[in-house]
Amino acid sequence: MIVLDGKRCVGCQACVAACRQAQAITDGVKPLSIGRGHRNGRYLYHITVCRHCPDPGCAQACPQEAFTVRSGVVFLDGSLCTGCGLCAGACPYGAVEVGERAAKCNLCAGGPGEPACVRTCPTGALAVGGEGKAEWE
Repeated sequence: MIVLDGKRCVGCQACVAACRQAQAITDGVKPLSIGRGHRNGRYLYHITVCRHCPDPGCAQACPQEAFTVRSGVVFLDGSLCTGCGLCAGACPYGAVEVGERAAKCNLCAGGPGEPACVRTCPTGALAVGGEGKAEWE
């Protein structure tokens, strides 16, 4: 999963744009999002992104069986998605967004090297991690 160092993030949203471009998303849906909150007198950023659950609720809820898990990554086959939104409601992390179709992080599987969001982050705030925190750091 993608983890965020909330102290290094500046909220520029470059990762969001890179993710959308890598997945060719044109309808405003964001497979990952960066939010800002306030803690201990300062602003910190947090990420909402798929945590690639071993037994994902999104896959269980999908009537089209558009989700598969391979090598620890949860994939969504957009060609099977009807946009019903059941997957989004079943994700406990809010990591599936639905527009015309559902979208979620797939770690840019099959792409070269690190995911687009990690490669694009100008402050190095993002990384691929195993059991790290995806929320407040």
